Amino acid sequence: MSITTPLQAADNGSTSRTVLNDNFTAVEVAIEAVVNDGAPLATTSVFGRSRLSTAPASATVPIVVGTNDTRMNAGDGMTVDEKAILVAIEAGTYFPAPQVVTFTSSGTWTKDAGLKYVVVEVQGGGGNGDSVAAGSNSLSAGGGGGAGGYSKKLILASALGATETVTVGAATVASSFGSLATANGGTTSTTTAGGDGGTAASGDINIQGGDGSPAISTGSDRGGAGGSGGNSPLGFGGKGAQKVSSSGLNGGAGRGYGGGGGGALADNSNSATGGAGAGGIVIVTEYY
Repeated sequence: MSITTPLQAADNGSTSRTVLNDNFTAVEVAIEAVVNDGAPLATTSVFGRSRLSTAPASATVPIVVGTNDTRMNAGDGMTVDEKAILVAIEAGTYFPAPQVVTFTSSGTWTKDAGLKYVVVEVQGGGGNGDSVAAGSNSLSAGGGGGAGGYSKKLILASALGATETVTVGAATVASSFGSLATANGGTTSTTTAGGDGGTAASGDINIQGGDGSPAISTGSDRGGAGGSGGNSPLGFGGKGAQKVSSSGLNGGAGRGYGGGGGGALADNSNSATGGAGAGGIVIVTEYY
């Protein structure tokens, strides 16, 4: 195989320069020409054949860079596989886009043929805000619920079963992808103190959910507020109830996935309910 390139200053008067390497394909030689000499000129020519196919009868005739030479068709200058690869690269299909499978309720994930690896994100459910009973001539406020934990993990196809059980936790409940990644639910607040955020395990990245905020209560009708729910990586905590009238107020629900519920606020005659924690989610991104 040879490649003839334009004259360079270092050639000391030579009229041409040839690079020999029998292990290079015609395409590789053309690439070497670009690397060595910059963008090829119209006079740059490539001689040779693919190392994976039989040389065409016309292999002694140069293939001019920048032309659509028919000898590069499969069965002549290229194998079927080589041709298919180049066509797929040009069409943008050689590196397939990842596929995303989302579970908002429990189910079963199935491994498809050709899978290389997956990236799994597991979010636990958020804790509920504290519910408060009616008091005696005073305000009573509850803390916010803790957010659910979060786990993210890259898993090779060889480590996956033909199917994996997916558990998506409701409020306060853990989510999991088989036994490979788990994220625990946040804790429900039962006092003026906020609930704890859920933990996570087994992932390459494990993040504990945010704790719920504590309640603020003056002990009189002057005002007060329930604690806000904790934030999760995929959700936000619900708003704590705020005293602006003579009636008890419920806490706001957690938002997104895994956010904690807001704490309630009750007065002397009206009970109030803490906000519900947001459920979890499991996201499986597949790479082929």
